Amino acid sequence: MSRFNNLRDFIGEVEKLGELKTVLGADANLEIGGITELAQHRRNGPAVLFDDIPGYEPGRRVFVNSIGSASRSALVLGLPTGMSYKTLLPLWRERSKALVPIPPRYVTDGPVMENVFRGDRIDMTAFPAPLWHELDGGRYLGTGVLDVIRDPDSDWVNLGCYRVMVKDERRLSLYISPGKHGRMM
Repeated sequence: MSRFNNLRDFIGEVEKLGELKTVLGADANLEIGGITELAQHRRNGPAVLFDDIPGYEPGRRVFVNSIGSASRSALVLGLPTGMSYKTLLPLWRERSKALVPIPPRYVTDGPVMENVFRGDRIDMTAFPAPLWHELDGGRYLGTGVLDVIRDPDSDWVNLGCYRVMVKDERRLSLYISPGKHGRMM
């Protein structure tokens, strides 16, 4: 399906499409959130990569509106770019009929393990977690992310989109709306 091995490759392809805007120096206190609102509320609005965020190490970036256009959605799904959603939908429906699950392969190394912090080295506040909206109760690392939760009393695993808030250096919390399986767990 998708030909990307990592987010860096995907961002590079988005840039080649001419759909990436890079913003340097935006503040994590409402500026990133405001710019994101503008980008995602435009039809086929740009993906935005924020870097050099005041108070955070350079390279600690925030990438938003990643699949907010038909072409970027097509990139992720391994479909042709430059088409409308209306044109892509039947192509995706046809392709999805032939999807076969890929069994997991367990490895001992890989890019996901390049930066591992344990014990006293863990610091969730080192990542730029924007205050997205003025009335938010805190800074969120994840707003449109997939969270995997295992029920502590069974083998039940839930995948859901929940907001992930930074509480302090070592603690995160999830906002899960009432009625959602993750909240039931």
